[in-house]
Amino acid sequence: MKVKSWLLIALLPISSYGFAESTHVYCADLEANVWEWLYDENGDYVSIEGQWGAHILDEDNAFGYFSVSEPDYREVAAKCYRLGKVAHPADNRLSNWYLFQVQLSEGGVMFSRGYFTKLDPPFAPSKPL
Repeated sequence: MKVKSWLLIALLPISSYGFAESTHVYCADLEANVWEWLYDENGDYVSIEGQWGAHILDEDNAFGYFSVSEPDYREVAAKCYRLGKVAHPADNRLSNWYLFQVQLSEGGVMFSRGYFTKLDPPFAPSKPL
């Protein structure tokens, strides 16, 4: 019985890695001068499910992203587009600037347009600070 308990405890961190996280969406101009939270028809923040990560450009440069499905991204991107802005993910108003990584329906990924904060080394694909 103890072996089964230890095995279950050992596998929990591995199995939880794939679970989606949730964050809010804001709309901003490409220069990051003007931004506003995206709200639904009830006046609540629009949330989106995905996974935080970091895209490493080289040993000194990286940016953070929130990986989402293409249909989910298209929905929030269209709402921001109607405001003349592009969609960005954030947990709160003090968050750094991140992009969306879009999981394309036909396979592959792309990054959304927008402004982002350069991350300092060491880089780790984790929830933003």
